[in-house]
Amino acid sequence: MAQPPYLGVEPGAPISPKKRGIPAWLIAILVVVGFIFVLVASLFALGAYSYSKFLRAAKSAEAREMVGTMAKDAAAAYDRDMALCPSASNPVPIDINDIKGTKWMSAPSDWIVDKSSNSGFACLEFSMSDPQYYQYDYQSTGASAPGASFTAIAKGDLDGDGVQSLFTLEGRIVAGEVITVSPTVIETHPEE
Repeated sequence: MAQPPYLGVEPGAPISPKKRGIPAWLIAILVVVGFIFVLVASLFALGAYSYSKFLRAAKSAEAREMVGTMAKDAAAAYDRDMALCPSASNPVPIDINDIKGTKWMSAPSDWIVDKSSNSGFACLEFSMSDPQYYQYDYQSTGASAPGASFTAIAKGDLDGDGVQSLFTLEGRIVAGEVITVSPTVIETHPEE
């Protein structure tokens, strides 16, 4: 009985380079390249996540700084007038959806609604001329009575998912001086 042909090559005959298949060294290089590709893709994904987290943290620094500035302005206004500034008539921007996942540019008239009344932001002499990621508000419980207090507030939604971040700094009149109640800004969902 005759043996069947092996792909046109007789048993024991030398195999031509064209019929040998893929060399082992080439397979090894392809495996290494594939491994490097997976590693680089993983590092890129990690880097993108870290970068987006860094950006949210940098944006939330705006809220911390502005809330601290409002608190300092409230203390300075108390020293100047011996009374806390009245509450702001409205937050800026009025609608929090205006800053949902984006920056918002306020106008000077947004901060000083009625300069003659000297209330809220006008009394604090607080405004922003740069685009903002947060809605700012100032609330006061009284003018000069002992225990009167204020709260500087920033609300935001950096990623636009409807979950709001909140930054507050509170102050109170104690023995004729404004004392910051919370030594640091109180933060709720700071990277939202």
